[in-house]
This record gives sequence, structure tokens and C-alpha cells, in this order.
Amino acid sequence: MRVGLLVADPKHEEALAQGRTANQLWHSLTRNQKTVEAVGTTLESAGHETVSVRVDAEFADNLMAARVDLVFNTYFGPARRQDQAYVASAMEYVGVPFSGGDATCHFIGLSKSLTKRLLLSESLPTPRFSVGSGASETIQAVESQRLEFPLIVKAQSEGEGIGLDERSVVRTPEALREAFQRVTDEFHSPPVIEEFMPGREFTVGVIDGTPSRILSPLEIMVSATQVFSFAAKSEETIDEKCPAKLSGQEAAHLGELALRAGRAVGARDYWRVDFRQNAQGAPMVLEVNTLPGLQPGYSDMTKMFEPSGLSYFEVIMMILGSASRRVAHG
Repeated sequence: MRVGLLVADPKHEEALAQGRTANQLWHSLTRNQKTVEAVGTTLESAGHETVSVRVDAEFADNLMAARVDLVFNTYFGPARRQDQAYVASAMEYVGVPFSGGDATCHFIGLSKSLTKRLLLSESLPTPRFSVGSGASETIQAVESQRLEFPLIVKAQSEGEGIGLDERSVVRTPEALREAFQRVTDEFHSPPVIEEFMPGREFTVGVIDGTPSRILSPLEIMVSATQVFSFAAKSEETIDEKCPAKLSGQEAAHLGELALRAGRAVGARDYWRVDFRQNAQGAPMVLEVNTLPGLQPGYSDMTKMFEPSGLSYFEVIMMILGSASRRVAHG
């Protein structure tokens, strides 16, 4: 099979960068490069031909010229997270099949508030939340909805902990107003305000298939007041443990929620779901990552492979197989 791999163009990404420091952009570009290299080496070792497709202003033309059978999609939008969905839209537009969720799935996953509404429609547990167009309106909504402090203020469409730091968890209306304005100014969009969960934090990966494979839960060893910020992720200053210390019943429950949450947003082939326990110890879905990272040794998803009894090669083949079956069946 002739498989396309999407390669970010640094100059193009630099021109588009929104809400990114130079360090964050460099980190994301490095992740893209290392992931493409790892996936490409794996596919070639299985006998597939790989073709690099540059993601830039001529992406559609580049894609058509590559003449691939399928794109193994790992492009998450290094400069602008919404480009993850735009690139999927472009592939749909020109009729090139690809692994992972479709454009609609990524647009949903990139909206924390829309994701949470879909989770609630499927009776999935998620922290209570509010979204307002202004700080005063949001404070009024928090009061009318009786959301309980502490609250956490999150950028609507960011991942990797971008936009989160120790100021994100607020305990007073004034701190909420300041955090709201800070995130709005930085990301040019009103943030999501949700009740902060003080319990243990987990993430669970799912590999789609027949049947689907739920990976061993990974615990992010944060304290009751910590957030998994970009600095913590990129500098790897917070320990992670996989498999998490859970009973069989607890792990199975997290897996069931992860599977249902991915289905709720239309995820395909593979996805990852983040959880944090409430004060009573019940897991609450924080968000669904519709295109989780696959960088060996760094991305949380890949840290679950070995404890789940899987190699990197096996998972890449499972993802490719899931996407190929879907394409074959139209």
C-alpha cells in the first residue's frame, strides 16, 4: 500500500501560529517530525511504501500529486489546533481516505463545550461547566448555575495543557474574572469554565477494531491542586504510572467510559480519553483526544502499549487495518 504521511512545514506553521510561544511551536514541530519518522519506519518495515505530503498553502495539490492509497494521519495542527480539523476537511474534499476521525469528529473534539454537551447527551459523567461571551456574563452564569468553586478556566480548543498553569484554578469571582480575561486575550475566544475535580487523573487509549482494544489506564500523578500544564507535559516534571493502580472493576469502568466517550464524538481507529475523579472518587470525563500523539516514549498513548501487551508495530498495524477496512467497505 502507498501510504501518505503529513509533514508540517515550519515556515508555514510559523506564519499561522496563534496562542503559541516559540518554544511551544518548536516542541509541536519536533513532535510532528518524530511521530512521522516513527510511523513511517514502522509502515516501511511492514512492506508499505510511504510518501511525505507537505502541509502548507498548497496542501490539496500536494496531496493529489502524491497519489496515495491512504493517509496515515498524525497531523494535529502544530501552530493552530483547529488546523487538525481543517486538514481532515481538505482530505475529504479531494477524496483521499485517511486514518483517524473525520473532520466533523475533530471539530467536535476541538470544542470542549460541544464535546461536553455530547457527553451529557449520552449520559456520560463530565464536570459541570459554563461558557460565556464575557467575564461578567460568565460570573453571572456560574452563580445562576450554582457551579461550585474551585473552578478551572480552560482555553476552548487547546490541547497539551496549553493555556493552563497555577492561575487556571480559581477560588473567587475576582480570580475567575482575571483568568477569563487572560485566556480570552491570549486565545481570542472565551474559555470554558468547569468545576475543578480534586481527585486522581487518568487517561485511557482505545484502538478501534473488531473487537475494540482498550489500553491499560495511565495515571498522571498530580496532587489535588495541580493541573497537567504544557510545562509539566513538555518538561515531563510530573510522574506517570501505567498500568495505574486500580482494581479490575475500576479499570474496566474507565475503559467502558473511554469507549463510549469516543463513540459519542465520532472518533475512529484510535483515540484517548482524559479523566479526573471528583471528591467522591467517581471518574469524570474531561475531554476526548480525537487524534492522540504517537511519538514513541513521549506521547501518553504510546506509554500504554507495552503494559497492554502490545508493541508499537502492532498498534500501528491495528490502526492501519481499521482504516483500511473502513475504506474497503466504502
